[in-house]
Amino acid sequence: QLGDVAEPWKVFAGEVDVLFAGSKTGVVDHTVAEKLSIGTLVPATPLAFTAKALAVLRRAGTTVVPDFLATAGPIFAMWPGTGDDPATIEADAVSSITAALHEVADHPDGPTLAACYRAEAFLSTWQDELPFGRPMAP
Repeated sequence: QLGDVAEPWKVFAGEVDVLFAGSKTGVVDHTVAEKLSIGTLVPATPLAFTAKALAVLRRAGTTVVPDFLATAGPIFAMWPGTGDDPATIEADAVSSITAALHEVADHPDGPTLAACYRAEAFLSTWQDELPFGRPMAP
């Protein structure tokens, strides 16, 4: 016997310090977020949480790591900066991602929105109009 069958969201039940989530777009929506008791959500895939989930988690005091920083490592391999050997690529990725996370970590709006503001400021340097919305699952 494989055990009891339960609601799918129960996979997220339990009190944990860090939850890595990201099996599909929006896997953590507001309904799932309301059931979580976690310190930090780390997306393992792009768009793992919805905008409503972010609001619920922020009200609960949960730190939500920006998905576009948590999953940025492979981008450094696709476009290596200072060298193409794996150790240099890894060092560049760790250094750049860590610096960006430190920059947004203590923002009053939380690290995810702070990272969005940072990205929007960068985009504004080379285009007149920003895309609509923030990079989160609908």
